[in-house]
Amino acid sequence: MLVTCGGNLDRVTLLAAGFTDVVISNLAPHAGHQDYSPFPWEHQDIEHLTYDDGAFDVAIVHSGLHHCYNPLRAMGELSRVARKAVIAFEPYETWLTRLGAKLGYGQQYEDQAVHGNGGTSGGVANTEIPNYVYRNPLLRLSFAIALPFLRMFSKLIPSLNNNFCFVIHNPGPEHFHEWIQNEGGEPRVKRDYLVAKYGKFRD
Repeated sequence: MLVTCGGNLDRVTLLAAGFTDVVISNLAPHAGHQDYSPFPWEHQDIEHLTYDDGAFDVAIVHSGLHHCYNPLRAMGELSRVARKAVIAFEPYETWLTRLGAKLGYGQQYEDQAVHGNGGTSGGVANTEIPNYVYRNPLLRLSFAIALPFLRMFSKLIPSLNNNFCFVIHNPGPEHFHEWIQNEGGEPRVKRDYLVAKYGKFRD
């Protein structure tokens, strides 16, 4: 398993879930945390992964796509290196997070993360430039007061949760559509299928 944009939360979560064959990667150790044992840590740019195609069974990114210059390219890279599936978690925009941003309890640009890294990193592609995202990091005092109510709302109305997850399944050739074939590891349309269905190609 490959974890991109990874940090200690990923290490703790995967350890607790019983995973043993994991590589945690990022542009730099997250929040200054250096020890990711028993997992190895590697320097990787999610938008330009150096691994071979299909090097991992599963690739994960947790709240990291919004830090990318090009999230679509990052998803393409994850799909390239993962044989079976890509799992992605991202902040979720709801009316509650929009309200929080308007009231000053949330951020549209993550300048707080840059401040927490001494004004030198933590933004887009781990630079000092804050990245754009809807999040809901309440001020500490307000958060302590509001947390029980937010948890109650999350249970009563799950759509208000501030994160969502999606999985991209990479099917093997045996699961291709009838109009797709595998040519040297690349999906190609079956031209004879198109001809049989629609007639000869136009010159």
